[in-house]
Amino acid sequence: MSPIDRKIRPGPFGVINLASAARNDLSLFVEICIEGFGFAENAKEVATIWASRRKARVMLFLKVPIEHAESLEEFAKVHGELEFSYLYCLVSLRLWSILETFIKDLSYEMLLAFPELQSIEALKELKDHFYLF
Repeated sequence: MSPIDRKIRPGPFGVINLASAARNDLSLFVEICIEGFGFAENAKEVATIWASRRKARVMLFLKVPIEHAESLEEFAKVHGELEFSYLYCLVSLRLWSILETFIKDLSYEMLLAFPELQSIEALKELKDHFYLF
């Protein structure tokens, strides 16, 4: 789904499609991060190869990428041993946000699509809590 298609379309199915796309994006993000950890584990080697292929005038800056590569390797090692808990904490917050927005938007769209739902007493009690009407 392209960014242009990510507008909320009217109705419950538009909300469902948007939440599904957000969840798919999150899944791809996790895959990219996990792959990135694989590269970070070998960052010094990657930086050395990268620097060796650059022109001599740029070689003066080799020390900075190598030092940075060492910090990347250390970070990847620590978080790899922790089974990527930092990444999964971030992902769980985003997933919760997607779910929360999905429920709120779906409820709103359902009430618009089926106005007769607004007459249900239990939903009237929720009115003040969720600002749906």
